[in-house]
Amino acid sequence: LKDSGVEWLGEVPEHWEVTAIKRICVLLRDGTHLPPPRTAEGFPLLSVRNIVAGKFGTRSDDSKISESDYHQLCRTFTPKENDVLLAIVGATMGKVAVVPKMGRFQIQRSLAIFRPRPDKLLFKFLAAYLGGPAFQRALWSTVAFSAQPGIYLNTLGGFSIVLPSRQEQAAIVDYLDQATADIDT
Repeated sequence: LKDSGVEWLGEVPEHWEVTAIKRICVLLRDGTHLPPPRTAEGFPLLSVRNIVAGKFGTRSDDSKISESDYHQLCRTFTPKENDVLLAIVGATMGKVAVVPKMGRFQIQRSLAIFRPRPDKLLFKFLAAYLGGPAFQRALWSTVAFSAQPGIYLNTLGGFSIVLPSRQEQAAIVDYLDQATADIDT
């Protein structure tokens, strides 16, 4: 083991890399801060309320935005399958989910979206890492409080992450899937 150089991470295997999250993601953004007007029909504008029991999806009462507003928001980024979402505002800050295969949508300010570099980081490993107790404690210890708790993207991007090899990441994810299968059932 070696000292990670990060107090909340402690020691890590010698061959694991420690780096800032922003360095291994091709996308790290939050949703719109100025949501467009809602419409009766259109594209879903989703938020932290769409993460339920670790799963992300649409709900029957989701807000909708027009096609033109949707395309305007997508000029910055378009959410994709296997992106990792993290709640970054409010009492449910820290909730994590992976975007499943689903129709087109956009996100509100309450969510940050991570798209890991596929050559460096498995999306399932990133989701497990963000949802893990050490990261969650570190996240809540850096919260800015105003009307409700929240965290800024530059702070989030500066958080450290450990990078085992992709093979080790896959083994860790497989182990977690097996270990939690009974609990999930």
